[in-house]
Amino acid sequence: MLRVRPDVGALDEEVARQLALEYDDLADVRATPGAHRVIAAVERIGLPWAIVTSADRRLATNRLGAAGIAAHVLVTTDDISAGKPDPEGYLLAARLLGVDPSQCLVVEAKATP
Repeated sequence: MLRVRPDVGALDEEVARQLALEYDDLADVRATPGAHRVIAAVERIGLPWAIVTSADRRLATNRLGAAGIAAHVLVTTDDISAGKPDPEGYLLAARLLGVDPSQCLVVEAKATP
């Protein structure tokens, strides 16, 4: 058990507590401006798309749901052994989509406070 400071408690307990709060605190979760338009355009022309995230599946599903986004392919930290910026998640998404990774485009959105 890793301790950051003796008066704070174990790091894993603090991380678990914070994550539990994030699972349910969705009141301010919104899609990035333009996200729905981009997804609709990509689907209209028949391009496969996926979401690759540094979140675990529960958090990603909760937040995407709150933002009104349903991903056909979702790759989370639960699916891979190395997170971003390692390409493992992107390569898995390409494989699940049946697309050559060299034909993929990654679009990242900066989280707003």
